[in-house]
Amino acid sequence: MSLVTDFGDQMARGATYVEKNFVAPDYVTWWVIPFVVTLLISAIITFFILRSMSSSVQNACLVFVGEEDIEDIKDSKKCKSAGFSWWVYLIAVIVAPVILGLIVAAGSYKIGIYTHNPKVAAGIMTTEYVTEALK
Repeated sequence: MSLVTDFGDQMARGATYVEKNFVAPDYVTWWVIPFVVTLLISAIITFFILRSMSSSVQNACLVFVGEEDIEDIKDSKKCKSAGFSWWVYLIAVIVAPVILGLIVAAGSYKIGIYTHNPKVAAGIMTTEYVTEALK
């Protein structure tokens, strides 16, 4: 029983140390700014990529199954201009940059925790390595 008691005492000491000495990083610096910057950059890049793709696709003609002569299709009223619908733009320009921004901001905040609390970072990494070794 003394081994279990000693182990529990060490765990309690470690938890007390982390609780008293933990320094939280600045939320704006380590989360909000990386999120906003990533959101803006990825939205602009996505907008221009979709814009160039849609301009090259707009002049294409949809070929319908069962039609044999492509020239007749291009001249007929069955030919529609191909392009992206509004929901593709909505998903690509709004949703994808938000998800990318959240991923970058979470990683940045984790780096902030590690740089402000190196002993906590060492404990977390050690725990991950031991867990991986015991699998």
